[in-house]
Amino acid sequence: MVAAMHWFAKQPYNIPTPLLSKLAFELVKNFGRVVLGGAGVLTLFALPVLVFFAVSLRTWKRYAVAVAAVLVIAPIHWLKIDKWHANEAYSNAITAPTFERLNAITAQAIHLDAARYGLCVLLTGAIVFGLLCLVLCGFERRQRHPLPQPEAAAISWQKLCVILGPFSAAYLALLALKPALFNRYFLPLLAILILVLARFYQEQVQAKLPLASVSLIVLFGAFSIAATHDNFALYRGYASAIDELRASGIPATAILGPWEYGGWTEVEKARYFNDSRIRVPKGAYVPQPAWVLPANCTQWFFGGLEAMPALHPAYAVSSNP
Repeated sequence: MVAAMHWFAKQPYNIPTPLLSKLAFELVKNFGRVVLGGAGVLTLFALPVLVFFAVSLRTWKRYAVAVAAVLVIAPIHWLKIDKWHANEAYSNAITAPTFERLNAITAQAIHLDAARYGLCVLLTGAIVFGLLCLVLCGFERRQRHPLPQPEAAAISWQKLCVILGPFSAAYLALLALKPALFNRYFLPLLAILILVLARFYQEQVQAKLPLASVSLIVLFGAFSIAATHDNFALYRGYASAIDELRASGIPATAILGPWEYGGWTEVEKARYFNDSRIRVPKGAYVPQPAWVLPANCTQWFFGGLEAMPALHPAYAVSSNP
């Protein structure tokens, strides 16, 4: 691996990413962002296991936990903690684009902003409820004997810590060194978290998860399929609009499409992205003037135009009707 990375560092137009390029304060700050953001993503997708710890509680305790969860939700949204917590996953990355497209389809007839906000509140409440139930179940651990389990199926907590602990700690440390975070980075930790939660559930509640947990898994899967379908449809729409312009004789460099299209055009014309981090060959990066666009023409992929100097757009593709 070291040899491969050394070879890659010598290749033209590669973009190096040094691990220790941040100050100590920035590392601590980024680690806090990793922990909070990761906690939101992981607890959200672990809901099919997490919320069913309520099965081990008495009825009056469940009501008390539900009331406590409602009281916790208010400061979470007031302090915008959900930006780093569960909202990081289910609002920004998953539901927001889908609800925006549904709003575009229904035009002025139906406004789904309230539904989107309600979904955020509902999932935040479910996460808080599940975490509180998990904590109460842990407190009651000493008061009840662990459920008997077959010897072949028993995995001690010591073994789990030895097998999974070093990897988890190293993975979190590497994430803290990343300049940008995406939800997919937490998927390896999600598998570990579900394993640990399921092991604890078997020990404290019952040997098998309730069948109701399957309904949550189906719900998550169905929504993910729908949101992924929306993304495919969106990019097909981009491609159709660009093909229509190209068919009328307009060159590819005169069309400002999504990031993927602009990047592909730049690589075909100039062979590489104009990135300031390029070290091989020297002088490959050429500073470009900043783009100034009208407010109603702004899209997220317009921010990288300095990296694509081969483009001289006269037309822009937008997802807004």
